[in-house]
Amino acid sequence: MKKFMGTMVKTTLTLGLLVMTGCSNVSDTESKISEITSKTVESASKLSEEVSEVTSELSEAASEVTSALSKDTYGTAGALADDNYTLEEMLTYALQDEYLAQAKYTAIAEANNNANPFANIAEAEATHINELLPLFEKNGITVPANDASDRVTLPDSLAASYAMGIEGETQNISMYKRFLEEEVLPPDVKAVFERLMAASEEHLQAFEQENANFGGNEDKGNNPN
Repeated sequence: MKKFMGTMVKTTLTLGLLVMTGCSNVSDTESKISEITSKTVESASKLSEEVSEVTSELSEAASEVTSALSKDTYGTAGALADDNYTLEEMLTYALQDEYLAQAKYTAIAEANNNANPFANIAEAEATHINELLPLFEKNGITVPANDASDRVTLPDSLAASYAMGIEGETQNISMYKRFLEEEVLPPDVKAVFERLMAASEEHLQAFEQENANFGGNEDKGNNPN
């Protein structure tokens, strides 16, 4: 039955093409069918190649975007990965890092019954932010949005929180040291950077002291908070 239906379809197509193309016999029509089929297959092959090429290009572009997104250029991560700064970049990196420090320390304080020194240092970060903001306006630089809270991952313990604080302040100090090595730095910007670096050095000492106290009390089976 299937073979019969196939023969009928082929015959119908042949008769149709005889009428449309004006071919004088079945042989000419079958030749025409073969030509059309060949061209169709060729076109389909070219289309497949083009689709494959476009798919490859899209995959490559997606890979580049993913790679770019995976590189953290926020705050000290961006600053320490760079080695040549514009004034806008320095101010942006600095403000982003102060945003991030404030968000991290606030979250840790809230999760740990205002454990020292997170709550106090979070308030100090707000002061640092307010010192930086006027420099943006004075130099006609757009203030970056504060999305730092979206970047915070809360440590799973107080000990890990102290370690995060120590690492964060250490990197912050390194960032400001690099900025202060820049030869062309406006005096008011330099003064702010120096103050913020000195404050971070104090924060670092506070975290190291609290971390030592916490470790000592933990060894004795006591929790200082």
